Parts: sequence; C-alpha cells; structure tokens
Amino acid sequence: MRPQAGACSKGWVHGPRFSQWCTSIPHAGPRKKEGHRYDSMHKRILHPFVERYSSRDRRIRTHMDLLIDADILACQFAYAYEASRSRTADYDDDGDVDIDDAGWAVEGFDSAVERMIGQTGTKDALLCFTGRSNFRYSILPTYKASRRGKPKPVLLDALIEHARASWTCREVDCLEADDVMGIMATKSPGRYVMATIDKDLKQIPGIHYDWRKERIKAIEPREADYWFYFQVLTGDSTDGYAGCPGIGVARARKVLKGVSKDGIRDCTRDRVGGGIKGGMEAGTGDGSKGITKGVTDHSWARVVRAFESRGLTEEDALVQARVARILRVDDYDFAERQPILWSPDSTCGCSQPT
Repeated sequence: MRPQAGACSKGWVHGPRFSQWCTSIPHAGPRKKEGHRYDSMHKRILHPFVERYSSRDRRIRTHMDLLIDADILACQFAYAYEASRSRTADYDDDGDVDIDDAGWAVEGFDSAVERMIGQTGTKDALLCFTGRSNFRYSILPTYKASRRGKPKPVLLDALIEHARASWTCREVDCLEADDVMGIMATKSPGRYVMATIDKDLKQIPGIHYDWRKERIKAIEPREADYWFYFQVLTGDSTDGYAGCPGIGVARARKVLKGVSKDGIRDCTRDRVGGGIKGGMEAGTGDGSKGITKGVTDHSWARVVRAFESRGLTEEDALVQARVARILRVDDYDFAERQPILWSPDSTCGCSQPT
C-alpha cells in the first residue's frame, strides 16, 4: 500500500543532518549515475526473480515485495525531529508534537520507503513493527533492560500511527520486528527482500538490503546459520545479552573456523523451555585454544566448549542462543501464536532436553 495523495512520496528530507543517508533521500527511484551499479547488482542477485528489464527503464523489476524493519526507520526520523526540536524549541507548551513543524520528518519517512522500493526494484513494501511485550524477557530478564524506562522521542508514536494509516504493516504480539521479517521471509522463500541496517537479521537466509550502505546481498542458509552461532558467542551489549565472556569477534571466528557443512545445519526446535543435560568435557586454555581441537565438528559443540572453557554450562549457552535467535518459520507455532524455543539437535553431539 502506497501513501495517499498528499502523503508526500517525493521530496528531499528538509530536517537536520543526522546521517549521510537520511539527508540525501530524493524522490523514489535511483539517483543519477547509479543505474549501472544497481543494474549489475540486481542481475547478479535477483536474477531468478526478475520480471522485466529494459535500457529505457534502468530499474529492474521483480516479483518480490520489500520487508522493512520499520522500528529502526521510524526511530531514525523521530530522533532527527527530536534533535531539530531541541535546537528550535518549536513545540507546544505541554511538550507535544507540533505536527505541522514535524511534516518534514513524516515526508522524509515516506520518501525513504519509496526510495527503498525503487532501489530494490520490488513491487511494494510491508512495514514490520515490534508487538506488545517480548518473549525474550521471560528467557533473560536483563534483555534490553538498559532501554526500559527511557523516554521515547516525542514524534515516534505519531510517526508509527502515520505508517499504519499509509502503508501495509505487520505486527505480532511478543515478537520483535526482525522476528516478523524472519518468519515471513522463510515461510515464503524468494518472495521478499529484507531491508534493515541491523546485523542481527543476517541470521535469516534470503536477499537483504542495507539502506545505509545501499547494498543488496544474498545470504545462503549456511551463512545465516553461521551468523546465528557467531551471535551466540559474541552477544550484543546493546540488546543486553553478553554471549560468551571473553569471546569477541576474532575469537568467535576462530571457534567457528572450519566447521563442517552438516555442523552448521544441525538445528531443531523445542516447545519445552527445558535445558540441555549432559554435554562435553570442560575446555582448557584461553580463547579458542582447546575449543576446536578434539571436538566433534559441529557448530553447537564448539559453542558449548567455548562456554565451558569460561566456567559456564551448556544451559548458559542455551539461554544466550534463545535470546540471540531471530525467528524463522519453524521457530513459530502459528496455531498457538507463540515462539518455539530453539534447541540443538542430538546430531550436535549434545543430548536432548528432558
């Protein structure tokens, strides 16, 4: 669904400069001198989904739709308006939004969506938002604890309401926006391009569009699974989960280096929130030393060994995995409308929950 007439699907963002991308949003469609770069990129990545291509219209069109992480996009423009408001003090006495003054941010939001559609050659956009509550709070109470209680930018609610009225939106209670995107993209492979600037979504196989870098990339299932295990090891301080203590980017790469193809795909899910019993011998040594040597060549086995080398257990690793996991179609019970908590398969060399 496109914006109604007057909703401003064109125009430059006239607000403050909060990022190079945000302040350079023109009307929908590719910018001048960009056609060749996007043409070659589309032909290489989107070739199976191409609908038409002509030298007269330099944009390639596909049969796909665009899934947008609208939480991030709305926050970008809401914070931009907040910065502008703090400088100009153009707001009501009670601190409410002066919607006339905020028009540039609303217009910029719509222009950003239109431009993404143009850049990816997709048919239409579906904006994904986070629903009420979050299932991860019951797994790890500290999840995103640093964000709770902080005031939201004043324009955010109004901008979300505008998006719901102007665009097709998707929102599911207990799920975050990237969970909604992950479930939809894996339920209908080849139907959607996923647009975000969040690295977490690299756990989802499919075609991705980074609107900050203006880059399209296809992520295969094996690579997506790699990023899941990588995230379990490194954690995410912004989201409030630590991963494996002492394991950063470099050591996580060493831990997962050379894992077998089967070891990256050996995943199943568990409806019961129970832990993993059994396990492997405690690790020895520092960093990745002793983690990869002599261990069954599976990703989860190596992850567990890394946690045990830090004096932790497989239960601790499982908590981090369930928080880090971006949901796919097999991770959601559509009948019960609830997530299915991730757990490793017995082929990982680990025993099943009881």
